[in-house]
Amino acid sequence: MNEAVNMSPSRWCVAAGIAVLAVTLFLVLSLLTVEIPSDQASRLALDDLYRTSSLLGPAGGTTGYVLTLAVGDAAHVIYGLTFIWGVMLLKRRSIDRVLTRLMGLLILTAAVAGLLQVNLTTGATNPQAGGVIGSFMADEVLLQYFGVI
Repeated sequence: MNEAVNMSPSRWCVAAGIAVLAVTLFLVLSLLTVEIPSDQASRLALDDLYRTSSLLGPAGGTTGYVLTLAVGDAAHVIYGLTFIWGVMLLKRRSIDRVLTRLMGLLILTAAVAGLLQVNLTTGATNPQAGGVIGSFMADEVLLQYFGVI
């Protein structure tokens, strides 16, 4: 127990890197294997959330479905960045300004969701390419202030 408290910072980085890569793998498998029931595919809603399935079971199905509902195909940006962070930690480069990086991840994901919603009529995995957040970003921010570019 005393050794765990006295772990060196480089060991903490490696342990955190493994944890972040495990979360990344969970996100990848959740998003790529989520199966939305066919009667629900035309209307992404939280009504029958328990009916979604994934290779990772209910946890993966729910995670994949909620991310798809929220940001559509832009959800793939999330695991792309968490993979980079995990590799950085494994190389023993600590991640500083964690709150700033998380806010940047949220802003980037929302921006990509908005751009997907403006440019695509339907997404690869759902009827709304940008999800709920992308629809809001497209209608209330991008189209209103910038128009269709």
